[in-house]
Order: sequence, then structure tokens, then C-alpha cells
Amino acid sequence: MKLIDKQLLDDVSRQAQKSDRLRMNYNFHQSLEEKCHRFLNAVEPGTKVEIHRHPTKDESFVGGVMWILRECFGINEAWMLCPVNGRHGQFLLSEIMKAGNFGHYDSRVKRIDVN
Repeated sequence: MKLIDKQLLDDVSRQAQKSDRLRMNYNFHQSLEEKCHRFLNAVEPGTKVEIHRHPTKDESFVGGVMWILRECFGINEAWMLCPVNGRHGQFLLSEIMKAGNFGHYDSRVKRIDVN
């Protein structure tokens, strides 16, 4: 497991600053074939990030987020990045409500004292 700490964030940010596009990913996934891509994305001032989709990828998580944006915040579907996915959205919202505060209150997560 890779710890996300200030050093990692600073390293990825420095790489982004040196990049022509002023952005840089740090991938946690091992290959592009993995179903879930987990990464940090350092985006420096002055970069351009176009709204885009990955039609060959499973974007059910993003569809779930779009459902939450529509149902909880009233965002018009015309502004959505991809089609709304109610099944994934309802599951995601139930997990958010159970876990609260980035999982701080989730009794299913075993806490490890790092001090």
C-alpha cells in the first residue's frame, strides 16, 4: 500500500510543473487493463483539461456520481459528464451516508494507529 503524504504530493506536483501540459498522474493501478484506475492527478495553474469520456471504459462510478449530483443537488442532466447510473448512484450514496467524513465513522474499517 502506498501512503499519500506531503512528499508524494510535492513530487507529483513538481513533475506536473515540468510537464508541457502542466499536469501529471501518479498511478496506483498496475496496468491500464485493470477495471478501476486509481491515481492522483496534479493539475498546475495554466493547464487545460478538456471534459471527456472514455467510451471503452466502465464509467459506472462516474455515472453514480452523476446520479448523486442530479438527485441531491438538482444539477441538470445537460451538464453531466456521462449518463446517470441510478443503481451505482444509490449504492454510492448509501456508502457515503454510512461512512461519513471520508470513512471516519465507518465501523467496517479497521483503524491502524500510525503513531
